[in-house]
Amino acid sequence: IEDIPDNESKPVKFHSNEDLQKLYDSSPNHWHWWKLMVNTGMRLGELRRLKIENIKDDYIEIISTNKARNKSGKYRVVGLNDDAKIALSEFDKSGEFLFPEVWRSSVGTALTRCCKRAGIKKGKWGVHVLRHTFGSHLAMAGVDLASIGKLMGHRDIKTTMIYVHLTPDHLRSAVKSISL
Repeated sequence: IEDIPDNESKPVKFHSNEDLQKLYDSSPNHWHWWKLMVNTGMRLGELRRLKIENIKDDYIEIISTNKARNKSGKYRVVGLNDDAKIALSEFDKSGEFLFPEVWRSSVGTALTRCCKRAGIKKGKWGVHVLRHTFGSHLAMAGVDLASIGKLMGHRDIKTTMIYVHLTPDHLRSAVKSISL
């Protein structure tokens, strides 16, 4: 069989800091959506169900209930860095939920349009790429896999490994960090 895809040779799907800045600059109405997602690693469904009462000064609580279950089915806490706080400051917090009531597909369409305007490659237009970006940048910052898995709400470390992409530059500099 000759047509088996080689999953190991697929390009990694996460955004560089430069891509993210282009995305924010090309998103006058939605940049805060993307910035919050990429700085917290939240799934779109988690963001859509995030209640204002679960946003604290320095963290957010991702709650899973029988009525509103997240993918892992577990409660988790995600810290808020300065960029996430800036993004949060742009949301209307007058209702029960943080995120406006829009169709799930509308969010993907908005991101696709913003990515096109920003000149980002077609394979990186998905909402889930923002989550990949969160995990990848944590790994490149030296955060341990167990912590990344907890922050992303994974049950299995194998799932975390899928998100931990390292750029070629990061890998080259890692080798340069040792002298034997």
